[in-house]
Amino acid sequence: MKGIERNDRSSSEPLDTDTIRLAQGNGGILTKKLINDVFKNTANKELDLLHDAASVTFAGPFMSMTTDSFVVSPYTFPGGNVGALGIYGTVNDLAVVGATPRYISTAFIIEEGFSMTALKEVVHKMHQAAVETNVAIITGDTKVVPKGFGGGVYINTTGVGDSQDTPIWDTSLIRPGDHVLVSGSVGDHGACVLLAREDYGLHGQLKSDCASVFPLVNAIRDLEGVRFVRDPTRGGLSVLLHDVATETGFNIELILKITFRCVQRSQACVTFSALILSFWLVRDALLQLLVPILAAKYSLIGGVKKTVKMPNILVSLRKIQA
Repeated sequence: MKGIERNDRSSSEPLDTDTIRLAQGNGGILTKKLINDVFKNTANKELDLLHDAASVTFAGPFMSMTTDSFVVSPYTFPGGNVGALGIYGTVNDLAVVGATPRYISTAFIIEEGFSMTALKEVVHKMHQAAVETNVAIITGDTKVVPKGFGGGVYINTTGVGDSQDTPIWDTSLIRPGDHVLVSGSVGDHGACVLLAREDYGLHGQLKSDCASVFPLVNAIRDLEGVRFVRDPTRGGLSVLLHDVATETGFNIELILKITFRCVQRSQACVTFSALILSFWLVRDALLQLLVPILAAKYSLIGGVKKTVKMPNILVSLRKIQA
């Protein structure tokens, strides 16, 4: 074929470089070697096809779709890396609209000079997370940018899920008297990533709590009284609550029991609100029903009130522990 470079070596041979080269993104034999050596997942037949698109089937009549980009720095942190985060973040965005996550596409933008070993670990964690969450990575793309034009590795994902019903959770359902709940801990992921950057001379044993919220959300899918569910990531709980207050016109009063996490010394205590596993607004009558279902996996942190002037986030600190 015209334009195809002759090469007698098998494309299944391992790549003979320790770092990513610019030529590995040009679509030729080196790109094929990169895909075979790093990305090819023999457990997923759809990913092995050389087609430009994947054809899939769905169980439910309603389809939900989400897209996201993951540019976390550093790319790896205690408890995970950008690959796992890409899967969990995409799955969670589908779960909180009531969909069952099914398929994910991935696009990698890799900086020239990025470690091949590091790339393999990112992909490995991504596939582990996909298996854990029961989603199939069915198509993908790889590009290499010149050194200095990227942050190591960036990942874009698109996720698709299905459901038997149209989305049933929406901010329009929120009413005064509803309760604000969160699952998991508040801020572990954000603090973990910040510590991994080593910008502030702080050290600690925190691990990211990035994970799938689908099992938790699926347990409450058929319960009446759930108003609104979100997976707050960028901006964290603060931005999300302000968005809800602005959209609904209601005040949201937070009654918080705050425990400051000591990163290294008693004087180096920090709190963050970057990644909450999931966030729910529920009606009062549902609160007691949720207790046996969710056990100790959630915390009641506040409630919705009628606004007097402009919608606001009202914070009342009930107890502070060192």
